[in-house]
This record gives sequence, C-alpha cells and structure tokens, in this order.
Amino acid sequence: MNWEKTEVMKAGRERGHCCVEVMDRKLESVEVAKYLGIMISGDGRMEEEIRSRIGKVARVIGVLNELVWKQKEMSRKTIRKVYNAIVVPTRV
Repeated sequence: MNWEKTEVMKAGRERGHCCVEVMDRKLESVEVAKYLGIMISGDGRMEEEIRSRIGKVARVIGVLNELVWKQKEMSRKTIRKVYNAIVVPTRV
C-alpha cells in the first residue's frame, strides 16, 4: 500500500476531518476523493463529479468544433459516428 497516496474521508451528514494513524503515519483527511475515476464527497453529493464531467465534455467538443463540426465535407452520418465514438464515452 502506498501511504503517501492514501487518504481518509469522513462520510455522513456531519462534516469534519478525522484523524487516522497507521504505523506511526498520519493519513491525510479529505472532504472529496477520487475513487475508481469518480469524485466522491463525504456528504454524498456529486457536484464535483458533475463539474468534472461537464468540463471534460466541453473540452472535447471545443477541440472537435474546428476539426469535425465545421467541416462541410463530412456527412451527418460520419459526424454522428465521431460524436458517438468520442463525445458519448467522455460524458459517461
């Protein structure tokens, strides 16, 4: 286990930090943590995760704006395939 990367989070309605020590190491207490690629907050809210996903999708759409959406030569079918292949997986 990598103790430098290990964090603890108090979950529930009451906010606050908790103090946990393992083998004389004090673990960092956080209010929001990333676990399996998802932002989790101690109070169960998803605002951070939603903001993160919106930001990722906005960046992808911004890049594709010039490369794909504004191309007159591409058919709607091709544009739809690009959207389904790149944008949809980003927002999920």
